[in-house]
Amino acid sequence: MSDKKSFIAAKSIIKTTGNWMLWYISILVFIQIIFGIILVAFGYEKNGMPFLDGETSWTIIHTVSNSANIYFLVTGILSLGTLLKYYISNGVTRRDFFRATIISMFTLTIGLTLIVSVLYGIETIIYSMNGWIRDVSVNFMYFVKMAVELSIYFLIGMFISAGFNRLGVLLGVGICFLSVPIIIIYSVVWGELVDLPLLGVLQFGGIHFAFALLGSLAILVILCYFIRSLTKNIPVKA
Repeated sequence: MSDKKSFIAAKSIIKTTGNWMLWYISILVFIQIIFGIILVAFGYEKNGMPFLDGETSWTIIHTVSNSANIYFLVTGILSLGTLLKYYISNGVTRRDFFRATIISMFTLTIGLTLIVSVLYGIETIIYSMNGWIRDVSVNFMYFVKMAVELSIYFLIGMFISAGFNRLGVLLGVGICFLSVPIIIIYSVVWGELVDLPLLGVLQFGGIHFAFALLGSLAILVILCYFIRSLTKNIPVKA
């Protein structure tokens, strides 16, 4: 019965947050199209590729890498900060809500990753048709890493929201500061610089990729444990 409630709640959460995600990706695609039009209309060509004021080719990968993490961080905060009250008041237990949120998280991260991979493929075809040479290419491992990273940021958002709701403002701020080293550790595991999301993720050796993936999964499990601990008896105001 509990599992059934979790899946029912998950479907509802996916519907709500999925609509947010569709608006988000629609805006990104619109921005990408406008940027492409500007490049073609007002840019200049260098090595057969459109440039604008010396800016290198900008792809959907760049656009998503610079915004998706923040989007999922905010979505994680809102999922626990605003949706919890609604579902608890409608008879969903805290345990079922936690499970439902985790299910929705993986659904959304995998969904967005698939959408971006399709858009990247379409973009690749357009580049090929116009004879443009792109200086950035990604492989399957990049998209695996992307899904994991979005999940990390979603859970950090939940962690922050749980901290404020369960521990109060002062300790909640402390949770925010604690989230920073978590992100740094995650970045170190993948061998990248914090402020350069594309650096070091285009190519992986098998051993390094496996190690980074296992390290990331360990971070996911640890975050889930602390979030569940904080939300077991989290107060919900009427």
